[in-house]
Amino acid sequence: MAIVDERRDDLADHLRLLKRAGVRGIRIGPTRYADRTLVKDPDNWLKAAAMRKLWKLATDQDWILCPLISAEFLPTLEPMLTEFPDTKIVIDHFGHADAEKPDEIQALLKLARHRNVHVKASGFYKFGDRKAPYDDLSPLLRHVTETFGPQRIMWGSDCPYQIQNDNTYQAAVALIESGLEFLDAAARMAILRDTATRLFFN
Repeated sequence: MAIVDERRDDLADHLRLLKRAGVRGIRIGPTRYADRTLVKDPDNWLKAAAMRKLWKLATDQDWILCPLISAEFLPTLEPMLTEFPDTKIVIDHFGHADAEKPDEIQALLKLARHRNVHVKASGFYKFGDRKAPYDDLSPLLRHVTETFGPQRIMWGSDCPYQIQNDNTYQAAVALIESGLEFLDAAARMAILRDTATRLFFN
Protein backbone atom coordinates (compact mmCIF):
# COMPACT_ATOMS: atom_id res chain seq x y z
CA MET A 1 0.00 0.00 0.00
CA ALA A 2 1.12 3.54 -0.71
CA ILE A 3 -0.15 7.07 -0.40
CA VAL A 4 0.52 9.23 -3.43
CA ASP A 5 -0.03 12.87 -4.25
CA GLU A 6 -2.48 12.70 -7.12
CA ARG A 7 -1.60 16.30 -8.04
CA ARG A 8 1.93 15.48 -9.20
CA ASP A 9 2.62 16.02 -12.91
CA ASP A 10 4.35 12.66 -13.35
CA LEU A 11 1.58 10.63 -11.70
CA ALA A 12 1.37 7.93 -14.38
CA ASP A 13 5.13 7.30 -14.35
CA HIS A 14 5.24 7.44 -10.56
CA LEU A 15 2.55 4.78 -10.30
CA ARG A 16 4.43 2.53 -12.72
CA LEU A 17 7.55 2.89 -10.58
CA LEU A 18 5.63 1.99 -7.44
CA LYS A 19 4.15 -1.06 -9.11
CA ARG A 20 7.59 -2.29 -10.14
CA ALA A 21 8.61 -1.92 -6.49
CA GLY A 22 5.77 -4.23 -5.43
CA VAL A 23 3.08 -1.76 -4.40
CA ARG A 24 -0.43 -2.88 -5.35
CA GLY A 25 -2.82 -0.51 -3.61
CA ILE A 26 -3.21 3.26 -3.22
CA ARG A 27 -4.87 4.68 -0.12
CA ILE A 28 -7.12 7.65 -0.77
CA GLY A 29 -9.13 9.91 1.50
CA PRO A 30 -11.27 13.05 1.42
CA THR A 31 -9.62 15.27 4.01
CA ARG A 32 -5.84 15.37 3.46
CA TYR A 33 -3.40 15.12 0.58
CA ALA A 34 -0.32 12.93 0.74
CA ASP A 35 1.70 15.82 2.16
CA ARG A 36 -0.90 16.08 4.98
CA THR A 37 -2.23 19.44 3.83
CA LEU A 38 -6.00 19.79 4.08
CA VAL A 39 -8.34 19.25 1.15
CA LYS A 40 -10.28 22.49 0.77
CA ASP A 41 -13.57 20.91 -0.30
CA PRO A 42 -13.84 17.42 1.24
CA ASP A 43 -17.47 16.94 0.19
CA ASN A 44 -16.37 17.13 -3.45
CA TRP A 45 -13.01 15.40 -3.08
CA LEU A 46 -13.69 12.94 -5.89
CA LYS A 47 -14.69 15.65 -8.35
CA ALA A 48 -11.22 17.18 -8.38
CA ALA A 49 -9.41 16.77 -11.70
CA ALA A 50 -6.35 15.19 -10.11
CA MET A 51 -8.41 12.60 -8.24
CA ARG A 52 -10.36 11.75 -11.37
CA LYS A 53 -7.04 11.25 -13.15
CA LEU A 54 -5.95 8.86 -10.40
CA TRP A 55 -9.11 6.77 -10.81
CA LYS A 56 -8.58 6.59 -14.57
CA LEU A 57 -4.98 5.48 -14.10
CA ALA A 58 -6.05 2.97 -11.47
CA THR A 59 -8.29 1.37 -14.05
CA ASP A 60 -5.72 1.49 -16.85
CA GLN A 61 -2.78 0.28 -14.74
CA ASP A 62 -4.78 -2.22 -12.64
CA TRP A 63 -4.41 -0.55 -9.25
CA ILE A 64 -6.54 -1.11 -6.16
CA LEU A 65 -7.86 2.07 -4.57
CA CYS A 66 -8.44 1.88 -0.84
CA PRO A 67 -10.66 4.64 0.58
CA LEU A 68 -9.97 5.38 4.23
CA ILE A 69 -13.07 7.39 5.00
CA SER A 70 -15.66 8.05 7.65
CA ALA A 71 -19.22 6.93 7.02
CA GLU A 72 -20.39 10.39 6.01
CA PHE A 73 -18.27 10.13 2.87
CA LEU A 74 -19.53 6.71 1.73
CA PRO A 75 -22.19 8.25 -0.57
CA THR A 76 -19.53 10.34 -2.31
CA LEU A 77 -18.09 7.14 -3.81
CA GLU A 78 -21.24 6.31 -5.75
CA PRO A 79 -20.72 8.51 -8.87
CA MET A 80 -17.11 7.39 -9.33
CA LEU A 81 -18.00 3.73 -8.87
CA THR A 82 -20.60 4.12 -11.59
CA GLU A 83 -18.23 5.94 -13.93
CA PHE A 84 -15.28 3.60 -13.29
CA PRO A 85 -16.88 0.17 -12.78
CA ASP A 86 -13.64 -1.70 -13.50
CA THR A 87 -11.63 0.05 -10.80
CA LYS A 88 -10.98 -2.27 -7.88
CA ILE A 89 -11.94 -0.73 -4.53
CA VAL A 90 -11.28 -1.89 -0.96
CA ILE A 91 -13.05 0.20 1.68
CA ASP A 92 -11.11 0.22 4.94
CA HIS A 93 -12.64 -0.57 8.35
CA PHE A 94 -16.24 -1.10 7.14
CA GLY A 95 -16.18 2.53 5.99
CA HIS A 96 -16.34 3.38 9.71
CA ALA A 97 -20.07 2.66 9.58
CA ASP A 98 -21.54 2.60 13.09
CA ALA A 99 -23.46 -0.61 13.77
CA GLU A 100 -25.87 1.43 15.88
CA LYS A 101 -26.71 3.78 13.00
CA PRO A 102 -28.78 2.02 10.31
CA ASP A 103 -28.34 4.86 7.82
CA GLU A 104 -24.56 4.45 7.93
CA ILE A 105 -24.82 0.68 7.52
CA GLN A 106 -27.16 1.13 4.56
CA ALA A 107 -24.77 3.63 2.96
CA LEU A 108 -22.09 0.92 3.05
CA LEU A 109 -24.32 -1.93 1.94
CA LYS A 110 -25.66 0.11 -0.97
CA LEU A 111 -22.19 0.06 -2.53
CA ALA A 112 -22.35 -3.73 -2.88
CA ARG A 113 -24.16 -3.31 -6.20
CA HIS A 114 -20.81 -2.31 -7.67
CA ARG A 115 -19.08 -5.61 -8.42
CA ASN A 116 -15.53 -4.40 -7.79
CA VAL A 117 -16.18 -2.92 -4.34
CA HIS A 118 -14.69 -4.88 -1.45
CA VAL A 119 -14.79 -4.24 2.29
CA LYS A 120 -12.00 -4.67 4.79
CA ALA A 121 -13.09 -6.26 8.07
CA SER A 122 -10.63 -4.53 10.34
CA GLY A 123 -10.15 -2.17 13.23
CA PHE A 124 -12.27 -4.24 15.60
CA TYR A 125 -10.77 -2.33 18.53
CA LYS A 126 -12.56 0.86 17.46
CA PHE A 127 -16.14 -0.45 17.15
CA GLY A 128 -18.79 -1.44 19.67
CA ASP A 129 -17.37 -2.60 23.00
CA ARG A 130 -13.85 -2.07 21.61
CA LYS A 131 -12.59 -5.27 23.20
CA ALA A 132 -12.26 -8.98 22.47
CA PRO A 133 -13.93 -11.27 21.66
CA TYR A 134 -15.85 -8.65 19.59
CA ASP A 135 -19.09 -10.66 19.68
CA ASP A 136 -21.07 -7.43 19.56
CA LEU A 137 -19.83 -6.92 15.99
CA SER A 138 -21.55 -10.09 14.79
CA PRO A 139 -24.64 -8.27 13.37
CA LEU A 140 -22.46 -5.84 11.43
CA LEU A 141 -20.30 -8.62 10.02
CA ARG A 142 -23.37 -10.67 9.11
CA HIS A 143 -24.96 -7.77 7.21
CA VAL A 144 -21.75 -7.00 5.34
CA THR A 145 -20.93 -10.62 4.54
CA GLU A 146 -24.43 -11.51 3.39
CA THR A 147 -24.66 -8.40 1.20
CA PHE A 148 -21.21 -8.37 -0.38
CA GLY A 149 -20.47 -12.10 -0.11
CA PRO A 150 -17.33 -13.40 1.65
CA GLN A 151 -15.42 -13.24 -1.64
CA ARG A 152 -15.51 -9.46 -1.35
CA ILE A 153 -14.58 -9.23 2.32
CA MET A 154 -11.03 -9.33 3.63
CA TRP A 155 -9.63 -9.32 7.13
CA GLY A 156 -7.17 -6.52 7.85
CA SER A 157 -4.55 -6.22 10.56
CA ASP A 158 -4.77 -2.43 10.93
CA CYS A 159 -1.13 -2.61 11.99
CA PRO A 160 -0.11 -1.40 14.53
CA TYR A 161 -3.30 0.12 15.91
CA GLN A 162 -5.08 -3.16 16.64
CA ILE A 163 -2.65 -3.71 19.52
CA GLN A 164 -3.93 -1.32 22.16
CA ASN A 165 -5.97 -1.54 25.36
CA ASP A 166 -5.51 -5.32 25.62
CA ASN A 167 -6.59 -5.92 22.00
CA THR A 168 -4.46 -8.40 20.05
CA TYR A 169 -4.03 -9.73 16.54
CA GLN A 170 -4.81 -13.19 17.88
CA ALA A 171 -8.24 -12.03 19.04
CA ALA A 172 -8.90 -10.23 15.76
CA VAL A 173 -8.08 -13.36 13.76
CA ALA A 174 -10.06 -15.59 16.12
CA LEU A 175 -13.25 -13.64 15.48
CA ILE A 176 -13.18 -14.75 11.84
CA GLU A 177 -11.42 -18.07 12.32
CA SER A 178 -13.65 -19.55 15.00
CA GLY A 179 -16.36 -17.03 15.92
CA LEU A 180 -19.40 -15.88 13.91
CA GLU A 181 -21.52 -19.01 13.60
CA PHE A 182 -23.00 -17.85 10.29
CA LEU A 183 -19.64 -18.32 8.50
CA ASP A 184 -18.78 -21.70 7.01
CA ALA A 185 -15.21 -22.88 6.45
CA ALA A 186 -15.04 -21.53 2.89
CA ALA A 187 -16.28 -18.10 3.97
CA ARG A 188 -13.72 -17.95 6.79
CA MET A 189 -10.87 -18.72 4.39
CA ALA A 190 -12.16 -16.22 1.84
CA ILE A 191 -12.12 -13.45 4.45
CA LEU A 192 -8.82 -14.44 6.06
CA ARG A 193 -6.89 -15.33 2.91
CA ASP A 194 -8.53 -15.83 -0.47
CA THR A 195 -9.96 -12.36 -1.13
CA ALA A 196 -6.67 -10.62 -0.39
CA THR A 197 -4.73 -13.22 -2.37
CA ARG A 198 -6.90 -12.71 -5.44
CA LEU A 199 -6.73 -8.93 -5.29
CA PHE A 200 -3.19 -8.23 -4.17
CA PHE A 201 -1.09 -11.27 -4.97
CA ASN A 202 -2.21 -12.59 -8.36
